[in-house]
Amino acid sequence: MLNSLQDHQEAIAYLLARVEQDPISGCWLWRLSVGSHGYGQCFWQGKVKTAHRMSYQLFNGDPGDLFVLHQCGNRRCCNPDHLYAGTQLDNFHDMVRHGTHVPPPKLKGEEVGNSVLTDKQASEIKRGLLRGVSAVQLSRAYGVSPSTIGLIKQNKRYKHVEPCLPDYATRVRPSVTTDQVMEVQRRLANGDKNRTIAHSMNLNESTVSRIKLGKIQGL
Repeated sequence: MLNSLQDHQEAIAYLLARVEQDPISGCWLWRLSVGSHGYGQCFWQGKVKTAHRMSYQLFNGDPGDLFVLHQCGNRRCCNPDHLYAGTQLDNFHDMVRHGTHVPPPKLKGEEVGNSVLTDKQASEIKRGLLRGVSAVQLSRAYGVSPSTIGLIKQNKRYKHVEPCLPDYATRVRPSVTTDQVMEVQRRLANGDKNRTIAHSMNLNESTVSRIKLGKIQGL
């Protein structure tokens, strides 16, 4: 529920920042989370909502107990001009008319209509978790619930996706082995000085410093 004009304006800004307007069809295509039903999902004021229903409420008014249906037949569309309120029977006829009365198939990965996030977004989230970003912050940034972030953190979703590499990791890695990295980390933990470690292991002192800063890590 929107309690003020400011809430209403913030909700509109939230929605518009997460859609891509198709110049040909006029559809406002939801760019983030899409549920197994094929509709866009958003996380707003602590609740998961369908994006098209939120759009209808913001621009056309509260539909109450009615369904929010698509004239265009595109479930990801949030354009309020493409939406109308109807009964359950209207919803059935609408699905038959658009050929969507059969639920979309459940596919793996980032197939449109079923995946919650793209593989790239899941990879970015995993990197954020490794850096200590909270589930609440990530959920707001990617338009999903904190529980979805929790499932990714527990490796129950997007198991096949690895955390994306930071910029420095895409550069040529120094000639240092994983065993050397682990040994340097052990010695640093014991309080040894960078210069002492570098001299004893025949490494550059700058390499030891980068390991200390976490810019070089073991696999």
